[in-house]
Amino acid sequence: MSALYLVGLPIGNLSEINHRALEILNQLEIIYCENTDNFKKLLNLLNINFRDKKLISYHKFNETNRFIMIQEQLKSNDVGLVSDAGFPCINDPGQKLVSYLRSIDFNQIICINGSNAALCALATSGFESSQFYYGGFFGYKKQEIINELNEKLKYDTTLIYYESVHRIKNTLEIINENFPDLEVCIARELTKKFESLYFGKISEIIGKIEYKGEFVILINKRNIKQENEINEEIIKELNTLIKYNMRSKDACKYLADKYNLKSSLLYAFCIEK
Repeated sequence: MSALYLVGLPIGNLSEINHRALEILNQLEIIYCENTDNFKKLLNLLNINFRDKKLISYHKFNETNRFIMIQEQLKSNDVGLVSDAGFPCINDPGQKLVSYLRSIDFNQIICINGSNAALCALATSGFESSQFYYGGFFGYKKQEIINELNEKLKYDTTLIYYESVHRIKNTLEIINENFPDLEVCIARELTKKFESLYFGKISEIIGKIEYKGEFVILINKRNIKQENEINEEIIKELNTLIKYNMRSKDACKYLADKYNLKSSLLYAFCIEK
């Protein structure tokens, strides 16, 4: 099955790039990058032939109109996404694409050069990544976990925590008991053979998790919008997505996931038009 590869690049010293990243960059025939000329220079320095590759610009000014093109290419091809330097999706283009692909149930999203579990999990989750809070490991006591979340859920940002295989089940049971409606991503064994990501309300996925390996817990802190809060900004975004040939159903699903709305409300707006 085809996959979207999020490939981290050196921020300075080229020798920092790892073997797997070089292997994937060599294999990929389609790569989206912020600046094609800069990326060609980098590939040349890495002794990677770019002449038989399709390099396509992907930046904050055109990312929305690339969704459908990438979606179609992923039906039969692996696709890569890189930033000029560092990691895509982390204050660089990519987060909106990953969020869109997950909203249409495309989940073959693979992190390459993921030396940092928190950033790797954040990038592949599709959760808002322009700001985030990293809290390390939860405390050992039940009340410490509850107090931590009561305080940090006030932050308008994605929350990230680590947990060990010996404590993960107990920690998630405490969270589920006290915050059952939290939307989370539980990332397990990142970049390894048995990598797994579980998405949904904690109450819905807690019974599906295989409790083996090391874990990253991400809590999606989205703005909760009610029916009367479908505003002009959201409608404008909906029209833009449809303008770039996204199916109305997919556009409504993506925005419903993004803003925590019912997709039927947005779809009703499309029908009224």
